[in-house]
Amino acid sequence: MANKKRQTETEWRVAGDFFDGCNCHFSCPCLFLEDPQEGDCEQAYAWHVEAGHYGDTPLDSFNVVAAFYAPGNLVTGPRWTGALYLDERASPQQAEALRLIFSGRVGGHPGNLSAFVGEWLGSRAVPIRFEKRAKHREMAIPAILALEVDGLNGADPNRDACLTNTALTVTPGFDIVLGRSTHYTYQDYEWQWDNSGRFGSYSQFSYSNK
Repeated sequence: MANKKRQTETEWRVAGDFFDGCNCHFSCPCLFLEDPQEGDCEQAYAWHVEAGHYGDTPLDSFNVVAAFYAPGNLVTGPRWTGALYLDERASPQQAEALRLIFSGRVGGHPGNLSAFVGEWLGSRAVPIRFEKRAKHREMAIPAILALEVDGLNGADPNRDACLTNTALTVTPGFDIVLGRSTHYTYQDYEWQWDNSGRFGSYSQFSYSNK
C-alpha cells in the first residue's frame, strides 16, 4: 500500500503526438457515446512523447502503443481488454514509468480511461517506429502493428478538419483532427484484424497528475 502511495504521489507529465485507428467506417460514434458501427471496437492508440518525466526520470522521445478490444459500447458495455507496448529504447526504470503512466496506474487522464479496461493481457518492450509529416502519422511494431493515418481535407486547405468538444476523448483540451487509416493491421494475443481504410484521427496530448 505504501508503494502504491509513493507511485501516485510522484509528479509526472508527458506531452506530444497522439493518433489512433479503429474499425468504424466514418466517423467514430464512440466519441459521442454511441455504439460502435460494427457492434464492437478494435482500436489502437499510439503516443509519441515529445517531452516528459516521471519524477527525475526523463521520458523524452519514447513511443507507446495500446491495443484495445471492446465488445460493445465503450462506456456502458462490457469493459475493454488491452495490451500495452513500450519503446525498447527505454531503460528498465523508464519503461516502468511509461507502463505506470499509460496503463493508468498513477492517475491523470490515463487513469480515467483505465476505468473502462477490465483486463490487461500484458505489457512488453518492443521496437516502435514513429513518423510524422504534414497530415501523415505512422507507428509500426514489426510483426505486430502497422498504423498509418492521413488527415482529411476540409473546405479551407489551410485548416485541419476537426471534431471539438466530443463526449469521449483520449486527448482532453485538444481538437481531434479527422482522418482515415490508410493502413491499419494488428495481430497479437488472440486478436488479428485489418481495418485499413477505416476511421483514424490525430491530435496533440498532454497528461499529468498535477
